Amino acid sequence: MKSSRDRINEAFDCIEIPESLDSLMQQTLRQGRRKGRLTRIMKYASSIAAVFVLATVTLLNTSPVFARAAQDVPVLGGLCRVFTFRHYDFYDETKVINVTVPQIENTGNSELENRINLEISKMIAREVDAATEHAQEYYDAFLATGGDPDEYMTPSTTIDYEVKYISQDLISFLIFKTETIASAYQTNRYYNIDIETGKELTLRDFYGDNYQDVVYEQIAAQLPLLDDFTKSMLFPEVDIKSLIDENRKFYISEDGTELVIVFEKYEIAAGAAGQIEISISI
Repeated sequence: MKSSRDRINEAFDCIEIPESLDSLMQQTLRQGRRKGRLTRIMKYASSIAAVFVLATVTLLNTSPVFARAAQDVPVLGGLCRVFTFRHYDFYDETKVINVTVPQIENTGNSELENRINLEISKMIAREVDAATEHAQEYYDAFLATGGDPDEYMTPSTTIDYEVKYISQDLISFLIFKTETIASAYQTNRYYNIDIETGKELTLRDFYGDNYQDVVYEQIAAQLPLLDDFTKSMLFPEVDIKSLIDENRKFYISEDGTELVIVFEKYEIAAGAAGQIEISISI
């Protein structure tokens, strides 16, 4: 039987390291070899450790193979992560529903984990019930208007999640629902959580009481940089500043240096533009 160390080594060997991380590690090693002094070596060793932690956190949340192997190793298994708790499907003549339920763990804050995980489970259950009801109504309406059951196009619903950013202090992820009948429509629920306090963060937490002015100023500067098609789809009469409140949807960028402000489909532009995301500096 393979040991935990063997399994974690095999998991590492099967995963391609992103070029940015690989380059940083190689540069750090070269610098360490050129400097002979102990203090320099310790400095570079710390840099390598930081890169390793970043890589490990990323792999725990993007590679199921690595995550399963890491669970058997006490140190790696202790890192905060968002993981797939359950996956299930519903399907019959009226619907196809695919559900992936995430949970958070190893935050060191059990109250936070219990609260968020319970909220996620309840929210997903509500969305499944709503999708089931909508599908049945759509099917009944199709038959009532003379539709042939053999020609019925079954609507589909997918509920899943995506991790945007994770560190020792913060978690940023979203749960999304995509419904497809004649066309696809997606709704998102974003979580931006301070692990230590358990608080769900808002724009005020990042920019202070004057957050509306600060955020709008950055968004206004970014709008001219959108592609020509998206700019042509923007609603000229929309007051974007009025849409910036503490309920404004956003997530933390992968490198943790920006917030990505999210405007849902039809919110500030025609539907053809889809969801519009604008990055601003933290």
